[in-house]
Amino acid sequence: MAKVDVKCPFCAQTASVKKYGPGSAGHQHYRCQACCRSFQVDYEYRACQPGMKGQVVDLAMYNAGIRNPQGLAINPWSGALWLHEHGPRGGDEINIPEKGKNYGWPLATWGVNYSGLKVPEAKGEIVEGTEQPVYYWKDSPAISGMAFYASDVFAPWRHKLFIGALKDKEVIVMRVDGNTVTEEGRILGDRNQRIRDVRVGPDGYLYVLTDESDGQLLKVSPAATR
Repeated sequence: MAKVDVKCPFCAQTASVKKYGPGSAGHQHYRCQACCRSFQVDYEYRACQPGMKGQVVDLAMYNAGIRNPQGLAINPWSGALWLHEHGPRGGDEINIPEKGKNYGWPLATWGVNYSGLKVPEAKGEIVEGTEQPVYYWKDSPAISGMAFYASDVFAPWRHKLFIGALKDKEVIVMRVDGNTVTEEGRILGDRNQRIRDVRVGPDGYLYVLTDESDGQLLKVSPAATR
């Protein structure tokens, strides 16, 4: 969860028509910290019944076109909220979600269905009225948690963004200039473990959580980079 307002923390959520997995409509919602309930908002920007007795809540959709969000983080150098999401088969994206904008899914995507066929609703990779991602992967690494490195402990990591990769089994390291990604590298691929989450600790080290039957919490310093 990335806190963007002291009164209303923000989390990403996608509407689903089944128990697990996103439906075709990508939505992003507010979540009320006090009651820990995610309010449902439909695709036509009308607030649905939140199911809280005696409570009147003014709800509105923040933006649309988000498929399957995996992480939120505040860019410490620009102050912008960054969000990354899974595409279907390919098309993982990093976006900067802004109010009232549409980030494409399912009309615009850089991926295809898991079957290898085109997403039925898709009109292309670049579609008028939708926003292009800050960064995308045609071949999906299955991105997971992300963290900006704003510590002064390890100078080589300044202005870097770390992102876990479940399928590629690495940590993606990206150099960031303002709101632009200028370089991509990889670390920890030799461990051959799915990466679930990454966090920068108060000591300046990078903490990496693996997603395996013998899951591990790794403490990483720049000596591990290549």
